[in-house]
Amino acid sequence: MKILLHVNNQDNWAAVLENTRNTINYKKEYDSNIEIEIVANGNAVLKLKNAADDDLSKSLNEIRDDVNIAACNNALKKFNIFPNELYDFVIVVPAGIIELAKRQSEGFAYIKP
Repeated sequence: MKILLHVNNQDNWAAVLENTRNTINYKKEYDSNIEIEIVANGNAVLKLKNAADDDLSKSLNEIRDDVNIAACNNALKKFNIFPNELYDFVIVVPAGIIELAKRQSEGFAYIKP
């Protein structure tokens, strides 16, 4: 199974992380082969800036081995964020919308908490 979580508003990170943690727990409990990717665009990318004391940082570090996290380069440019300012495990994709469509065409189930 492949799950694609979309976050485009920085206020929705808590819901996305809760859904992600629940999916990871399910994956481990039932020994399921689940691939998870989070795609952030819009102002949600603001929360991906590396900030060691941030609660989000702790949560992202807890899930980083189980999830691919992608940030939209168009959104980064809009908010004047450089890729080297992001957490080191965040992948920058050229366009979040294209990444969402691409992953759906690869069989990912689209979830927007």
